[in-house]
Amino acid sequence: MDLSILGERLKELRDDYHYKQKKVSDDLGITIYQLSRYENGLSNPTPDLLNAFADYYDASVDYLLGRIHVKKITSDTYVHLTPTQKSILDFFENSPSLSFDEGEAETLQEALEDLEKYYEFLKFKAQKKT
Repeated sequence: MDLSILGERLKELRDDYHYKQKKVSDDLGITIYQLSRYENGLSNPTPDLLNAFADYYDASVDYLLGRIHVKKITSDTYVHLTPTQKSILDFFENSPSLSFDEGEAETLQEALEDLEKYYEFLKFKAQKKT
């Protein structure tokens, strides 16, 4: 588990919610010291606590661990995607070794549209070579 990305995400989410460490630690039943160690990448939470963090911040565990860069993908979001976007998303979700850095897209929809354009460009280039 990459403690640095986990710690960064935990701190970022706490800041996004404008929560103090005291509130989070009280709500999750841990000490401020433990929370600080998690946020600073000095310790890693148990799987149960990792799930508790995900539920608390309404984020996926994959997001907390840095496997994806979208906080949460809901079924409502997914049904509105094009077939190509669903295929791209499914490909990345089923390929844990693959990742891409956050770009300028601010929403899942924008990120997938950017990926779709890149995908179409690569297909065009491959066809042109043949």
